[in-house]
Amino acid sequence: MAQSDSKPGSVTAPLAVWLVVQLTALALAAARVPLSAAHFVAPAEALAIHEMLIVQFAASAMLFPFLLRDARRCVALMLTSAPMLQLAGTLSTTPMPRVVGAWTCLSIWLAALTLWRRALPPRGWPVAVAVANLLTIGGLILWYLAREFAGDARIARLFPLVATLRFINSDSPLILPLTSTAFASLCGVIARFMTRRHATPAS
Repeated sequence: MAQSDSKPGSVTAPLAVWLVVQLTALALAAARVPLSAAHFVAPAEALAIHEMLIVQFAASAMLFPFLLRDARRCVALMLTSAPMLQLAGTLSTTPMPRVVGAWTCLSIWLAALTLWRRALPPRGWPVAVAVANLLTIGGLILWYLAREFAGDARIARLFPLVATLRFINSDSPLILPLTSTAFASLCGVIARFMTRRHATPAS
């Protein structure tokens, strides 16, 4: 394992990046910036929590080798994402139980990425980033295409981000997004256990 991962490091840089990304999404929603040329929801801030969740899931998927090096950074990101989601929920008038449920799903997702980051060697991080992007941005694109062209969107509902967005829309129970994010976390736990087990005889 790299020396940089063996010692607790500062959370300042990852936390700063995480906060800037979220504040940007919040500012766009608060400024009522339409993110599409036509048929955008009015008022624009009604989608504030959707935009925040997309940014949080996508940014964590793309940057998790940097953002989520250890449990301390993971907890810091979880805690700072809560008020951002609450502010976005206030802008979009989302009921508080839905906001708390969405934060729970995001927290499990962040924990899963942290486990995967710790379990995989550095050479495996690019593949893990690609898979994480597939589960977030890829699922969102699949869901959009299925809705746009009247296709079957059921498979997209298994993706963590899509499942969480559907929960926010009040047309899905919390169990679905929790199941998809918890499955990713469980896989991370198994991978972490296996890597530690194989590393023990060599130490």
